[in-house]
Amino acid sequence: MIRSKFLVSLSATAALFCALSTTADAKTTAKNIPVQILGINDLNGYIDSTYTNSAGKTIGGMASLAYNLSKEKQTFAKTNNLKSANTSSISVHTGDILGGGPAISSLLQDHPTISILNAMNFQLGVIGNHELNEGLDEFSRVIQGKKA
Repeated sequence: MIRSKFLVSLSATAALFCALSTTADAKTTAKNIPVQILGINDLNGYIDSTYTNSAGKTIGGMASLAYNLSKEKQTFAKTNNLKSANTSSISVHTGDILGGGPAISSLLQDHPTISILNAMNFQLGVIGNHELNEGLDEFSRVIQGKKA
């Protein structure tokens, strides 16, 4: 399942860029369709990282990220009178989701990071340089969801 979601993400990224590179004929376009693209980058496997701000409040972590992405989708849907928060919102990770070296992900061959991003329904993904830190064979294993 991990493999298929990641491969679909890569394919969808290519399709999105192809679609964006073409222009629609003004005569056939009846109305504008609102689209929201929410993205993260350089996660580097830090799925349990938090930060204490100047007010002493702990913020961050994947649960917080999931909550905030969901709230942004809901706000966008409400603002644009959409039936669903997921109708016109796309979640994208733009590279370097792996490879930072935190034990919580790296000791488990990055499976926790991939599992969390899949659970958060990221539709598109781009390969960053850190996805290839351990070579093409390891990257292939990760996206196919195979055990090490």
